[in-house]
Amino acid sequence: MPVAIEEHEAILEAIRKGDPRAAERHIRLHVRGAGRALQRYLDVQSAAEQSQRP
Repeated sequence: MPVAIEEHEAILEAIRKGDPRAAERHIRLHVRGAGRALQRYLDVQSAAEQSQRP
């Protein structure tokens, strides 16, 4: 969660400065990171479910 907050702050700062390229760059990095985090979570959940099967 702290990383997401920092990423959101960077996005907002770029918007406040009127820098759309920087805002886009920060948004893309944020979305990629969120996607990787979600994939890791799903992988862990899937592994846990498989380990509980008889």
